[in-house]
Amino acid sequence: MGALHEGHLSLVDASAAECDFTVASIFVNPTQFAPGEDFEKYPRDLEADAKALAKRGVDLIFAPEVDDMYPENYCTFVNLEGIALPLEGEFRPGHFRGVATIVLKLFNTVSPDRAYFGQKDYQQTLVVRRMVTDLMVPVEVRVCPIVREPDGLAMSSRNAYLDTQARQHALVVPRSLQKVEAMIAQGQRNSASILAEARAMFDDVPNASIDYIALVDPNTLTPVKEVSGRTLAAVAAHIGSTRLIDNRLIDPPGPADSSMLRTIFHIPAEVGGVPTFGFGWLLAVWVVFSIGLLAYLTYRQGFNADTKGWLPILLLVAAGIAWATPNLVDSQGLPIRGFGTMMLLAAVSGIALAVWRAKRMGIDPDLILSMAFVVFIAGIVGARLFYVIEYWDEFQADTLGGTLAELLNVAQGGLVFYGSIIGGAIAFFACTRYYKVPSLALCDVIAPSLAIGLALGRIGCFMNGCCYGATCDLPWAVSFPQGSPPHARQVRDGDLYLHGLKFKEPRDGPAIVAEVEPGSPAEAAGLAAGDQIWRINDFDVDRAYQAQLALLSIYGEGTELDVAVRGEAQPHHWRIEAAEQSLPVQPTQLYSAISAFLLCLLLIAYTPMRRHDGEVIALLATVYPITRFLLEMIRTDEPGVWITGLTISQNISLLLFLGSIALWFYILNQPRGTVLQGPTASTAH
Repeated sequence: MGALHEGHLSLVDASAAECDFTVASIFVNPTQFAPGEDFEKYPRDLEADAKALAKRGVDLIFAPEVDDMYPENYCTFVNLEGIALPLEGEFRPGHFRGVATIVLKLFNTVSPDRAYFGQKDYQQTLVVRRMVTDLMVPVEVRVCPIVREPDGLAMSSRNAYLDTQARQHALVVPRSLQKVEAMIAQGQRNSASILAEARAMFDDVPNASIDYIALVDPNTLTPVKEVSGRTLAAVAAHIGSTRLIDNRLIDPPGPADSSMLRTIFHIPAEVGGVPTFGFGWLLAVWVVFSIGLLAYLTYRQGFNADTKGWLPILLLVAAGIAWATPNLVDSQGLPIRGFGTMMLLAAVSGIALAVWRAKRMGIDPDLILSMAFVVFIAGIVGARLFYVIEYWDEFQADTLGGTLAELLNVAQGGLVFYGSIIGGAIAFFACTRYYKVPSLALCDVIAPSLAIGLALGRIGCFMNGCCYGATCDLPWAVSFPQGSPPHARQVRDGDLYLHGLKFKEPRDGPAIVAEVEPGSPAEAAGLAAGDQIWRINDFDVDRAYQAQLALLSIYGEGTELDVAVRGEAQPHHWRIEAAEQSLPVQPTQLYSAISAFLLCLLLIAYTPMRRHDGEVIALLATVYPITRFLLEMIRTDEPGVWITGLTISQNISLLLFLGSIALWFYILNQPRGTVLQGPTASTAH
């Protein structure tokens, strides 16, 4: 309509990238303005617009006068029902009558193959598509993303009306949508509650009023009471006399994220206008904590080597907070993952149990605390390295940076207990040598902590969906939701239909349908084996794995699917009837958690009966490999390796069990007794 900005010019760029000839039309259309609206003062600068378009490579500019488009006695208009009535249609009666009329006239004049519109006028794009379909206009309508200012305000010619203060107030428009998106991401689904929070944001903004803020179906614009699948959040508001609109297409967290508690909640990116991460609140809290810790240690033991040893650790964490944490923040803030939370709980519980046992056995608890951080970090590194070696293909990305990011993303899951034992053991024995304390005696102190840590870690695995078992039909078998590791693995291996479809191998071959599920909506929509798919909703696909990834990203009962097949003019269309789930599998994570809890109790109960230092850790090294070997027999997420045909964990279980026999032989040939306090079998006799 004129006064072009980067939002308009992005449409030109999209056309130039896809088409041989680009025409730009500039016309401030009087019929889409109601009486009293801003037609007369709407920004116009044809000369500047022409220069901007020429720089972007436009081949032809069509800029008619009003009399050219609406000559005297003009009386023909395009009227739409349905999609044109809610939202903008309610507050600007006749608006879409003018829009549809002028767009049709422009289409008839230029006869384009493709027409490009911006998502900011989302309802307008639906109206134009409806008109094109109903009137059989031979043009393909493309919708391009919203272009925003650096502070998030959607670009609009009307932004020129805003003075400095009003421009700041206008940020409530995009931020209200960010609030809606954040609440949905955190698991809230009731539209009334979500919208009430968003409306409340306007109460504190001077001269702000709302025409509407709504959560609607993105295809029909009908209001949704509960958010399930893709939803359009739309807002129209006045900042003073300036009317602004904005919208966001929101995909709620998939079933794998919500029902499995992969993400528990988000820490907001800022509080009171001050960043939480980077050089913000978290760093300030860490500085205060560090000063307090150093002051306490100096008071207790002086500013000696042990106290100074904390300095590099505290500085390293501070550096991570300042420069690394901002890279972990998404649009809702810092995601707190279920797996990472359970790992933290495992560390805290293990350390607390070790401190309690150390006090009972006459060991200084400060020694446990001093060693805990080093051993914990080494254990995490070892567990991650073990997992990466075992599943290297999952971590390879297109770039070195992308691969490193995948390697460091521990909170998403991917640790192996044996790796933590190896890494932690190296650090543990290095610490015992440094502090000159008996290794076997200290191993007995921490052995139950390893078991309790394993138990809680396996609950984290269950929340994450990793470390799952084989398919089964037991009453307590668990079906994981769409997008979870077992669901994705079963789809990849061709064991499971995804929205009614299976694809031919190899996965990097063409996206050719291998099977269509009998009686499924996909079959009813006309898809058949042998069809080659090239587009799924907004995703262009070429390979089978791309089609699987596209289908995995589409979820939610009632969500619409459009699947385009090569050689066919119209896509196949259907709605998802029910949420996808994996085939039922053994909950091996819970089996492992239960066995580890029982093992922890066994080790605590055995401690008073030990006759030698090292018996408790030897008992752990004997029992755990047996339980792990048996559990691996009903897991399917690890392949057999080496000449044994056993999984890596089973091979290590055998080695650890043999090592435990050697350890028992060594321990039982030592003199009876322990350097620790507390009741033992030797002192009882």
